[in-house]
Amino acid sequence: MKIDWAQTVAGIPLKEMRRFLLPLTAGVYPSRRAQPHLEALLAAGYLTRIAHDPDHIELTELGRRLCATRPLPRMSRAKAETLFAGVLDSARALNADATLPYAVRSIEVFGSFNKKPGDPDYDNLGDIDLIVDTRLRPGAKLVWSRAWAIAYGPDSAQRGPFGPDTWTHHHLRQRVRGKDARVCFVSWGDDNPPPGLTPVFQPQPHTILPFQPDDQTRHYYHQTLHRLCTKKRPCR
Repeated sequence: MKIDWAQTVAGIPLKEMRRFLLPLTAGVYPSRRAQPHLEALLAAGYLTRIAHDPDHIELTELGRRLCATRPLPRMSRAKAETLFAGVLDSARALNADATLPYAVRSIEVFGSFNKKPGDPDYDNLGDIDLIVDTRLRPGAKLVWSRAWAIAYGPDSAQRGPFGPDTWTHHHLRQRVRGKDARVCFVSWGDDNPPPGLTPVFQPQPHTILPFQPDDQTRHYYHQTLHRLCTKKRPCR
């Protein structure tokens, strides 16, 4: 989505309004600081009231696209193709490494990267919008994901608010994404997919190697399993 970041809504720069909308992508209601601007965002079409509950709001397609677009320098088609090839190479490398608990099941692309030659801004892209589905590979369970985080993650991975298994999931997704912020992983509900969604990477299930933990992960797995069972938690 091409955005004029100099545009304003109710006198507030669009970049600032985007910050107000971002919490809604994670299901969190906007902050108090955003409250005075909600009516302006509703009027501009970035938000809508939920039909069965008018006191609550949600993002429109325009609002979701704004949140998915980052205020970064635009790039050529050749640069975008190079970044995209790197994402696919990283996904294949992750799937080929059986010592990693997660594998990439699918990658889908939408937005400006899907434009055809002759379309406006075909060679002037802001970012690459991707939906990436990563799941535990065959033979791996959440306790293995936790053990991998303890074996290879920083101390913060164990103390984080969502737990080491979530850290492992997001860390391996970041490996696929790479370091360029113009590659965007977007979350989108299955019941409301973005228009123009195109599958670009769908390995056959039998090509994803079963999980084969290395010695270090196996060591922390037994420690983690013992700790969980000692606390009488489900040993998943």
